[in-house]
Amino acid sequence: MSISAYADDILLFASSSAGLQNLLNETSSFLEQCNLNINCDKSFTISILADSKNKKTKVDSAFPFQVKNAPINSLKVNDSFKYLRLNFSAKGLLAANCSSALIDYLSKLKSARLNPNNDFGS
Repeated sequence: MSISAYADDILLFASSSAGLQNLLNETSSFLEQCNLNINCDKSFTISILADSKNKKTKVDSAFPFQVKNAPINSLKVNDSFKYLRLNFSAKGLLAANCSSALIDYLSKLKSARLNPNNDFGS
């Protein structure tokens, strides 16, 4: 999967820096046709590289991603971000804070009458 979207949030995944830049370009062009754009001030990238020699991963901020010549912030190894009310870092889901959010989601889901317009993130 190279794209994950929920409401007005989009996650793009690529196996290389060049691939991600290409995906950003394609996404930007598509959104422009819908009179939408990528807000570079609210966007960021995380470039995670495999270090097979040491069997670890590392964050690489050497490749500057951009949309229409506007730079996108690169997160560092210790930076975190929130997606669907859950905190993530370059290492993955920060589990310390996710159980209460997941319990809240399950509670709302159990008591809701399901329809396409439900917003469980509010």
